[in-house]
Amino acid sequence: MSSDTIQVDIINSALAEFGATRIASLTEDTVERITATDIFAEVRDRLLADYSWNFAIKRKSLTPAAEQTPTSITYSGTTATVNLTAHGYSADMFVRIAGANQDPYNGDWLVASASTNSFTYVMDDTPTANASGTLTVEQVPGFEYDYLYTLPSDNLRILELYEPADLKYVIESNYLMCDEDEKIWIKYIKQVTDYTLWPPPARKCLALALAVKMSPKLRGVADVSTRTRLKEDLETELLRASVVNAIEGNPNTPKEMQSLDKGNFSWQTER
Repeated sequence: MSSDTIQVDIINSALAEFGATRIASLTEDTVERITATDIFAEVRDRLLADYSWNFAIKRKSLTPAAEQTPTSITYSGTTATVNLTAHGYSADMFVRIAGANQDPYNGDWLVASASTNSFTYVMDDTPTANASGTLTVEQVPGFEYDYLYTLPSDNLRILELYEPADLKYVIESNYLMCDEDEKIWIKYIKQVTDYTLWPPPARKCLALALAVKMSPKLRGVADVSTRTRLKEDLETELLRASVVNAIEGNPNTPKEMQSLDKGNFSWQTER
C-alpha cells in the first residue's frame, strides 16, 4: 500500500472509533476529511516526540556552523556593513567576525539588519579604515556558549548525544549550542511522514490519538464519555506498543558501560 492509502486507513480507523463517516481520499470536500487533515501533522509529530519509537530513531553527525568569507567589510561610524553573497543571516542572529587587521571589527555581534547579499552590525568603536586581512564570519550563540550546530530539519527530539562524552549543551530554536567546535554524534527522533514505515502498533496509537482530538469536533464537546473511553484505549495501546518497541533488538547499554571494540551498541560503530 502507498503512504497516502495508509494515511487514509489511519484516519478511517480513528473515525470508526466514535462512529463517524469514513473518508475515501485525502482531498475530498467533507467535514471528516478536513477535520482529520487539519490536525493530522500536529497529532503525528506529538505522538512521535513523546515516545522513543524505534522506527523513528535516526543517527547523525553534526558540524559547527560553517565559516564564510566576506567580499568586504566597510564602515560608517560604528556601523559595519558585511558584503557576502547569499549569506543566509537575518536580523537578531549573532555572528562572529574574525581576521580583521582593525580590532573594532572583530568579535561576536548582533546582526542589526540584513539583505540578501549584505548585513550590518554595530561596533563598540569606530575603525579608521575598511576591514582588511583574512576575514571570516560564522553564526554563533552570542553568549554563554561558543558554537552552534544546526539540528536536522526532521528532528523532533534529541534522544542522546554520544560524542564528545559529557558535553554540556542546550537546545534552543533549531540549534544545539555548546563549547565544542568538532563533530558531534547524536541520536534523535525524526519526523516520519512515510506511513509505510509505521509499524501496526504505532499506526493504531496514531489512530486513537487522532480520535481523541477529532471526537469533540465531530461529536460535540458534551460527549465526554466517548472521549474518556478513547483516552483510556490510547493509554492501553501505548503500553502495548511500548512493550513491542522494547523487545526489538538487544537492550540498550549506557554508553559509559559499552565496549570500545565490540557490541551492537558500541559508540565506535555508530558512525
